[in-house]
Amino acid sequence: KGRILAEGEDLAALRKRFAGRAPVVRRQRHQLERSGLRDWEFEELPESAQIGADVVLVRYPALVDDVDSISVALLDSVQEANAKSRQGVMRLFMLRTVAQRNALRKRFLRFRNANAARILFMPGLREVEEDAAIACYLEAFALNSEFPRNRQAFNESVERNASRLPVVADELERLLTGMLQQTHDIRQKLAALPEKTGQSIRQDMQGQLERMFPPSFLKDTAFEWLRHFPRYLEGMSMRLEKGPYFGQTDEKNTREVAYYWDRLEQLRSARGDSRLIQTLRWSIEEFRISLFAQRLGTSFPISRERLDKQIAKLTD
Repeated sequence: KGRILAEGEDLAALRKRFAGRAPVVRRQRHQLERSGLRDWEFEELPESAQIGADVVLVRYPALVDDVDSISVALLDSVQEANAKSRQGVMRLFMLRTVAQRNALRKRFLRFRNANAARILFMPGLREVEEDAAIACYLEAFALNSEFPRNRQAFNESVERNASRLPVVADELERLLTGMLQQTHDIRQKLAALPEKTGQSIRQDMQGQLERMFPPSFLKDTAFEWLRHFPRYLEGMSMRLEKGPYFGQTDEKNTREVAYYWDRLEQLRSARGDSRLIQTLRWSIEEFRISLFAQRLGTSFPISRERLDKQIAKLTD
């Protein structure tokens, strides 16, 4: 009891090393744990809590989104607790502002119906009315950077940010309208490439589109990155303008991007999704711009060396 088993900065590696070796703690329901909450009915969500008597363990309280309500659970990872809590707080904001939530859903249902033909080719938008509403709440209430931990902060955020929802929705609808047109044009250009000489670039760019627009991309991608999608798509169009014969430089650049994408997937598999992983993911998209559409410019300095440093930071 009280003996340090191991230390290190790589939490994922320590978890893997000691998986299955944690003591089983039989315990009663903690006073923080509850379910069926439809409003902030408690004073504060502490950053940590202790459970157990003979064996005392630290757990991390989280607000868990149960769709129609939220629950308070104790998790063993602070990263997971924070990720869950952002979604849980978002649900509480929705439950507090039902009229605004319903207005957003109706708005983006109309958007889906008006763009049904093109959305057929973009699976990530087939539930756009719900995912867009979530994206609007996450951005309007700044939940991608922080979330309230007490009743007063929650109430103040409602008063301060609920009026931002229509403004964010306007921006998101403009972004989505442009994305649908841009992706439609890119797919047409890819289809027009010669069957043999265009096979490699067609495969690479179709994969790029699939990775940019997976199911649930709207609610899983921070708004700060969604704002860059038009430039990423314009970069794809600029690359295609160099066709139909793209040459060895394009092939070399494609291999470089593929290398970094493989490293990202390895890190994501080992460490899960985190803010650092997301930064690396979109840094690779910026790297594509620097290789294939330099004229557009990148949103921050990017290079092979900078990507390598990000990877090293994640693997140290």
